[in-house]
Amino acid sequence: MDRGVAMNKMLSKWIPVSERSTSLALVYSGMYLGSVTGLGFSPMLIHQFSIPLAPLEVYGFCYGLNMHIAIGWQIMQSIGFLGPAFFLSQLSRVKTPAMAVLCMACSQ
Repeated sequence: MDRGVAMNKMLSKWIPVSERSTSLALVYSGMYLGSVTGLGFSPMLIHQFSIPLAPLEVYGFCYGLNMHIAIGWQIMQSIGFLGPAFFLSQLSRVKTPAMAVLCMACSQ
């Protein structure tokens, strides 16, 4: 489940309807503010506590690789839906049972 959907669902159970938009704005603003703050303080903390950079570089590489895979997966999934959508949209133009079977087979 996407984090945004889970957050909306959780807040919808806890927060009254009249306060829901304000609470969602605060939650999402806080998430982004926390990310920006963490990125801002990271260099200072790394320098002050002499944290070795090798584990951070490996983590950054793995995170970047994971993001590329996730984006590629989303693109391939979107392209994968185009073929079935096209063939199923052609069913209204089909005149024979054989062509209907062919369109259904191609949409798989």
